[in-house]
Amino acid sequence: MKKIYILMATIILGGCVTTTMDISPSQSYRPNGAKELWRITGNLDSKYTEGLIQNNTSRILYVYINGNLVIRGGLSNHATGELSGSYQGHEIISSCFSELKTSNWLDIHCMILVDNERAVTLTF
Repeated sequence: MKKIYILMATIILGGCVTTTMDISPSQSYRPNGAKELWRITGNLDSKYTEGLIQNNTSRILYVYINGNLVIRGGLSNHATGELSGSYQGHEIISSCFSELKTSNWLDIHCMILVDNERAVTLTF
């Protein structure tokens, strides 16, 4: 009987976990002085945990240039924040913000800067 109570408490308190991966379409950018175009893509992994008392959301942003991971980091629950990395000696910055569309849908935009110059905006 004790095992049943422990199992029920785990289910009730543990809640439900949902994971999603949003992928932004590939975009092209040519930095100053470069001969080749860069292909910039990204994906956003979101994990939603519903608890009895509190819900939690965690988001991890991944930014790739020509297939190379250049930024990986966490964003706030509301998908905002700045992250940085580098690619071939260039400083890469991601500045993300979100816009609430419905009670359970955010439009997420991450502006990607290369050496402080706006390159592309990834949308999730």
